[in-house]
Amino acid sequence: MVHRRLFDDDGKGLDEALNEPGQFGDGLIVRGSHYVILDNFNNSTLCHRLLGEKLLLKSQPFISTFPVSPSEWMAKFPTQYSGLARDLPPNVHLLTLERLDHTHHLLRLEHQFQSNEQPYNNTVTVQLADLFTTMKVVDVVELGLGANAALSDIHRLHWNTESHGAKGRYQSAEAKMKSPFIVELKPMEIHTFNITVEYTI
Repeated sequence: MVHRRLFDDDGKGLDEALNEPGQFGDGLIVRGSHYVILDNFNNSTLCHRLLGEKLLLKSQPFISTFPVSPSEWMAKFPTQYSGLARDLPPNVHLLTLERLDHTHHLLRLEHQFQSNEQPYNNTVTVQLADLFTTMKVVDVVELGLGANAALSDIHRLHWNTESHGAKGRYQSAEAKMKSPFIVELKPMEIHTFNITVEYTI
């Protein structure tokens, strides 16, 4: 419920009226946007995944006064920057890049398409060593998704089931890395790493 205004107890356990008048006394107001995609299944799947990422992580405009004209500012100061040395494949999303200390960062990469969502449902590889513009990756330790343990230290329970269709589903992600610096991502997989870096500038 968006507008929760019950002037009498509704008998569902709260035992009191539920009145959220909002800032101006006219109830809580939520404003949003709806996007409608009119296309076939394959194209709409591609569109909604990439559009959803752009909407969630859209640029935030900031407005300020300038002591000089915009052209003078752009001539004196850099106005564009990317921390990536190259674009990631369209089906890969950099989910987390968090500095842990001076030389270690937490990195998560996500394959954001399902196995039935063409055309980007293929397995993809990402080279980590030279992925960033200002730092070189010199060591990689793969972690569990929660980043609280090395993946090599995680031992999953093995269950006896009648169906063996899921056999190998929880294969160690380290075995999927073609080298310490090249990770392979299958549809909907998320890989977590503790990367050691050297700064290049």
